[in-house]
Amino acid sequence: MVGRRLIILMLLLLWPLSSVGQNNLPDDPTEPFIEFSLEPEQPYVQAMVRYTIRLYRHSHLQRGYFLDQNPPELVTELYRDEQPRVVKHAGREYELIEREYLLFPQRSGDIDIPAPVFSSRDLFVTGKSPTLKVKPRPDAGDWHWLPAQALELTQKLELPQGEVSRGMQLERSITIQAQGLTGAQLPELPPPNIDGFEVQDLGSRVEQKITEGIMVGQRHMRQLLIPRQAGKFTVPGIDLKWWDTKNNQAQLARLPLFNLTVVESLASSVAPETKPEPVAVTEELAEDDDQIATAPGSANLKLLATVLSLLVYGVLIWHYRLLPRLKRQLQLATQKRRFQQACQANDPATAAATLIAWGELRWGNQAPVSALGFQDQFDSPEVTSCLRDLDRANYSNNHEWSGTAAMQQVVPHLKRYKAKQAAQSRHQLPPLYH
Repeated sequence: MVGRRLIILMLLLLWPLSSVGQNNLPDDPTEPFIEFSLEPEQPYVQAMVRYTIRLYRHSHLQRGYFLDQNPPELVTELYRDEQPRVVKHAGREYELIEREYLLFPQRSGDIDIPAPVFSSRDLFVTGKSPTLKVKPRPDAGDWHWLPAQALELTQKLELPQGEVSRGMQLERSITIQAQGLTGAQLPELPPPNIDGFEVQDLGSRVEQKITEGIMVGQRHMRQLLIPRQAGKFTVPGIDLKWWDTKNNQAQLARLPLFNLTVVESLASSVAPETKPEPVAVTEELAEDDDQIATAPGSANLKLLATVLSLLVYGVLIWHYRLLPRLKRQLQLATQKRRFQQACQANDPATAAATLIAWGELRWGNQAPVSALGFQDQFDSPEVTSCLRDLDRANYSNNHEWSGTAAMQQVVPHLKRYKAKQAAQSRHQLPPLYH
């Protein structure tokens, strides 16, 4: 039984009337046949080709299918597989089954595509084998080969509502979109070198879709621009060369350069403390010393002068040593209060700025430059979670942020940090005796 079926299948394969060339109708109108079309027939290497195969049959047959075609020299994407419909062709009425592919040839020269085949339980139809005449790239220049019907380069920079200050994280998104290319064919552009900025590459992702028979590929790239100093800076533009397959010429997609002005952060803008000139008290006391010695009750006056001198020295010591510490504590308390107010108002931008300002007052140049950087200072899983939410809220338009939760978790650490550091300092003192 198996041998008989095998013989029947071989006879069908070798049946001379089963292979019908393109646009050659069979003499018998009841016989099915396959046609194909290539658009364009002479593409550039790696450029998109629309390949359509059509089966025409006179009457409805049992359900069948086209055999898949995946030649190694072509990247193949199935675009359309239509249901049977009735059409008129060359004055005759047929039932049409149509399938369409998008092909991307991977080398230049002639590429033979396997003959299209339609198979069912008792029908096996083949067409002619198409040939693609693939053209090489026009030159071997040092640029990405992008044979596209159209290509667009766009960018988006998320800037704060106010000024850009030192340490802010600015997210930049760059998108390449091309008609006639897959997302994987689009290059990943390197991050720019900007003096005075730290640039972090946040990676990229690719997308693609088929619209009206045309492959549309996209590559989305994300970068983080962090200014490390104040001043005026220029972010360089981007040029991307590509090949226009419609007009057979090279084109240039361009992002223009733009300027950024960076100001000092909130904590750095606090006015520096000014130390007043010392009061010349000792000289005046020394000049009156002889008069005191000769006056009645000079001993009491000398004692009074000594006490006054000690009081003056105490005031000076308090002014030069203790007062700056007190001012610093007041500034820390002010930033903590501003952070609480920002949390109560659900204002993530102000909350992050005041937290960074608090850190700069506390640690100076060693302070974190972003809200997320405080997770290493506070060493608390709950605080780390709140800081991540705060960081996402500042750089994502769709992220919900709860200022109440942030205030409950972060503010207690701002209060306890001074005592914690003092306790650590006491344990680090060297022992008095060995």
